[in-house]
Amino acid sequence: MPSHTIPSPEVLQREILASHARCRQYGIDPNMTSNPLQAHLSKAELAARRQQNKDFLDIATTQIRELYRFVAGANFVVSLADKDGYILDLIGDKGLLEELTAGNLRPGYRWTEKDVGTSVISLTLARKIPVQVNDNEHFCQRGHGHTCSASPVFGEDDTLIGVIAMSGSADQIHPHTLGMVITAARAIENQMRIKKASKELLLRNNYMNAIIESIDSGVMAVDKNGIISQVNNHGKQILQWDDELVGTPLSALEEVFLEALDD
Repeated sequence: MPSHTIPSPEVLQREILASHARCRQYGIDPNMTSNPLQAHLSKAELAARRQQNKDFLDIATTQIRELYRFVAGANFVVSLADKDGYILDLIGDKGLLEELTAGNLRPGYRWTEKDVGTSVISLTLARKIPVQVNDNEHFCQRGHGHTCSASPVFGEDDTLIGVIAMSGSADQIHPHTLGMVITAARAIENQMRIKKASKELLLRNNYMNAIIESIDSGVMAVDKNGIISQVNNHGKQILQWDDELVGTPLSALEEVFLEALDD
C-alpha cells in the first residue's frame, strides 16, 4: 500500500539503519563523495526516458518549481527521479546546486542504494515511503552536511512512478520540510488523476460524436434547461440555421421546426 504519512522517528531510524546494512552488503564505500562508476544515461537515453515519463514530468516539473519558490534563496535544491531512480529534473540555489551536481545529483544519473548508498531518493525507492535523512545518517560522505526529504509519487494501481526530493544544509533540518514534499507529491498524483480522467472523457466524447455524425438522420441533444448541447451535421442541414446551434434555447427554434415539418 502506498504511504502518504511521515514515519515516526523510531520507524525512520530503523529504516535508515536497515539501509546502512544493505549498503555494507553491496560494498558501498562510505567515504565516497562521487561515484565514477555510477550508472547514468547518455543524452539520447535521457531524452528517451524523459519522453517515457512525459505525463509525470508535465505535471511534476511545475510542482517542483512551485515548491522551490517557497524556499528560493535559502540554499535548497528540489529534484525529481523516475521509478528506477534516474534523475529527470532539478532546480535550486546556485551554490548548493553546484555542490550536489559535483556529487552526481544531475539529470541522467541513477540514485539507488547500489549507486549512492543511503540517500532520501534511494531509500524512498527501496521502501516506497516518505523519508528524511540528515547529515551523517547518509551512508556516504557525499551526503554529510545536508538534510534531505523525499516522498514517493504513486500512479494508477498504486504503482511507484517517481520520487520528489528536497535537499538543504543540515542546520536547516525541520520536519515541516518533509511535510511540504509529501504535499507536493500528493498534488502531482491528484493532477495526474485529473488529467487521465479528462483524457478518458475526451475520448468518450469523441467516440460519441463520431457515432452521432454517422447517423443519417438529424440528431439533437438538449440539456435539462432546454438548451441545445449537441446537433449533428445532418440536423443542421435540415434546420438550415445560420447561427451556432449549440447553446441556443430550443424554444428559439420553434418556427424552424414547424417549417421543417411542413417540408
